[in-house]
Amino acid sequence: MGNTKKTTVYEDIKALLRSRIEQGELAVGERVPSEHELGRQLGVSRHRTRLALRELEVEGYVVRRRGSGTYVAPVQGAIPASQPGLTNTVVILFPKFENRYARRVVEGFIAYMGQASTPSIAYNFYSDHESEVKAMRSIVDSGVLGLVAWLEHDTPTTRAFLESLRRRRFPIVLVDRYFENLDIDYVVSSNESMGFALTNALIEKGHRRIAFAGHKPSVSSVMDRYRGYERAMRETAGNGAEAVDRALVLDLDAIWDNCRVAIRNVMALRDKPTAFVCMHDKVMQHVYRETLALGYTTPDEIAFASVDDMHPASDLPPVPGAITVAQNAITVGAESARVLKDRIANPDAPVQCVFIEGGPIVEASLTGCDASSVST
Repeated sequence: MGNTKKTTVYEDIKALLRSRIEQGELAVGERVPSEHELGRQLGVSRHRTRLALRELEVEGYVVRRRGSGTYVAPVQGAIPASQPGLTNTVVILFPKFENRYARRVVEGFIAYMGQASTPSIAYNFYSDHESEVKAMRSIVDSGVLGLVAWLEHDTPTTRAFLESLRRRRFPIVLVDRYFENLDIDYVVSSNESMGFALTNALIEKGHRRIAFAGHKPSVSSVMDRYRGYERAMRETAGNGAEAVDRALVLDLDAIWDNCRVAIRNVMALRDKPTAFVCMHDKVMQHVYRETLALGYTTPDEIAFASVDDMHPASDLPPVPGAITVAQNAITVGAESARVLKDRIANPDAPVQCVFIEGGPIVEASLTGCDASSVST
C-alpha cells in the first residue's frame, strides 16, 4: 500500500462538510453551521472551522451572506438562470485545482472587488470540454455584471462561445491562461520571462544539456514557459545552432501517465541531461523522485528548476538545491478584477493583455527546506 497523506484538522473539517454537501446531506440553499457551531460540535477551535469554511467558499461549495450566515452553493458552481439580485454582481470562475496559487488568485480578485464595493462570487467546477461552456453560459444567463474565467480547454466550442460574448459586449476577462488570436482581455503571469530566467540560471551554473518537463502546446501558460526555455537555449547555442534537442522535451501527458518510463528514456540517452526545467513544482517532484530511484544525486549530478504553483506538500521528497520562481497570485487576481471593472465601464475600450512578473528566483538549501535569493 502507498503512503497516506497526512491532513490537518481544518482539512478534515473541510472534507467532512464537502462530503455532506456532495452526498446531499446538506442541500443547495441550506444553511451551514456557523464557525462557533461547528467548533462546538466537533470539539475544535473557531480558527480551524473558519479556515475550512473559507476554503469551501473559495472552491464554490458554499456562499457567505453578511449578517445571515453560510449556505450551500449551487452544484459545481452553477448559477440558476435569471437569479434575482445578481445584476450588480461579478463572478470569477475557476477549475478545481489543488494548489494555493489558484486560491490566492481568487482571493486577490475578491479583495479588489471588495475594496471597489462590488459584490463578487467565486465558483469552481470540474473542468472538461463541456462543463466550461456550460458553466459560463449559466453564469452569463443569470444576469451578472461581468465574468473572470480561468479556462483549461482551448476548443472550437469554447472559442465560439467567447466570441459570441464579445459580440454581445458582455464583460469577460480570461485569467492565468489566454487563447491566442482571440480578441478578449486577459491577465496572466509572465510565464515566458519566468521560463527564460529559470533556464538561464541553470546555464549560468554551467549546464548545457537541459531538459524541459511538462510540454503541453494546448495550454498557454505551459507553452509560454517552454518558449522562455527555448529562447534561453537558443541564445546560448548561437551561430544558428539547433536550440533545443527534442529528445529532451518531455510531454506532460507522458509524465502523468508513466513518469518512470519517461525519465528512464531520457536518462538513457548517450548525451543525457544534467538539469531539468519543470513546468511547475509538482512535475519537478515527480521527475526528481524518478532520477533519485535511478541513483542520480541532486544537485551534484542533476539540477532542477521550476515555476512554483504552490501545490500542497505531498509524500514526495523535497528537491534539494532546486531553483524556483513564484507567481504573484494576489496581483494576478487583483489585476483581473481591475481589467473587468474597466471593461464594464467601457465595453468598447481596446483589449488589455496584462502580464504579471514573477518573484525573485530562489534556491532551496541542500535539505530542500530553506531558500535564498539567486541573482540572475
